[in-house]
Amino acid sequence: PQAEAYAQLAHRLIRDRWEDRRARVRSFEERLGHERVRDELRRRAAAYLTDPLTGLGNRRLIEIKLPELLVESATTGRYLAVAFVDIDDFKAINDEISHLVGDDLLRELAQEMRAAVSSDDVVARFGGEEFVIVLPGRTSDQAYLEMEELRRRVERRVWRCLPAGRGITITVGLSESWSRASRTQMLATADEALLSAKRSGKNRVEVRRHPLADAESS
Repeated sequence: PQAEAYAQLAHRLIRDRWEDRRARVRSFEERLGHERVRDELRRRAAAYLTDPLTGLGNRRLIEIKLPELLVESATTGRYLAVAFVDIDDFKAINDEISHLVGDDLLRELAQEMRAAVSSDDVVARFGGEEFVIVLPGRTSDQAYLEMEELRRRVERRVWRCLPAGRGITITVGLSESWSRASRTQMLATADEALLSAKRSGKNRVEVRRHPLADAESS
């Protein structure tokens, strides 16, 4: 009887240890599964907000981030500027060289723009050869100086993907936030500045203020 009791006790101990081990394994597998789900969700969210060609943000990122930054600007009184950046005569590069070279140029320019601004700034490809840069903490005058420096860098740069002696220029339109500015108003004002700069000869930076901003400051 005593030997049988010891055997039953040993059996229970082994069983309990085995079940505990199985429970730990299941717990680990569940945690691993949850982490994989979270990683996949993060990956999909990043892909949803990323331009696959340039690796910058995309239009959806601007549509999400700009309203958030405008609310922060209105709450704190911190300035905010928005820039529309367009490659001048980009169609000629696609037509005269190739669309593949055009894609390479977009990638190179994306790197140049990302290097020209701070990590807090939002840089996105808005569509085609047009980009948007959101510059928190800058007035339009401060943003103008930064975008003018970017314009010069682009004009001077030797582009690896282009034939020797071939360069590009960019045109930039800028707008500055005001207390009740909306995403649409900011983008539209910057786009109007861009179009005006294009009509004035391209390869330049132009600032435009929304009528509501002028009324607010008067």
